[in-house]
Parts: sequence; C-alpha cells; structure tokens
Amino acid sequence: MKKIKLLIAAAAVITITGWLVFFVYYINATKQIAQMKTQIEQLDSQIKSISSISKNIEQAVAEVDKVIVEFQKLKEILKQTQLKLEKIGSSN
Repeated sequence: MKKIKLLIAAAAVITITGWLVFFVYYINATKQIAQMKTQIEQLDSQIKSISSISKNIEQAVAEVDKVIVEFQKLKEILKQTQLKLEKIGSSN
C-alpha cells in the first residue's frame, strides 16, 4: 500500500513539475514572440521609410534628367543662333 501511495505521489510530483516547466517555456516563448513582433514592426517601418526615400530619389533623378534635356535643347538653340549670327556677320 505504501508503494502505491509513493508511486501516486511521485507521479503527481512529476506531473506538476511537467506543467510548471511547460508554463515557464510558454511564458518565455510568449515574451520572445512579443519581442520578435516588435522587431518586425521596427524593420517594417524602416523598410517603408527607405522606400519613401527611394521614391524621392527617383523623382529627383527624373527632374534632373528633364533639366538636362532642357539644357541640351537650349544649347542647340544657342548653336543655331550663333550660326545665324556668323552668317549675318560674314555676309556684311
């Protein structure tokens, strides 16, 4: 009878210990998940800001390209004007 009570007590202690270990691991895992979610949100925010900066850079590059094209057109117009002035000057 003592052996049965001892076995039941041992089984109860092992079961309770198992549940305690489970809850400790569960709480630890929950904390880690919360930390990972926070890190993911921070990384997501950084990615969004980098994307925004990238779009701004792309827009700036497009504007600079437009300015370069306009300067090239202006250069051609000035060359044509110079040629016309040279023709007028040489005909006199």
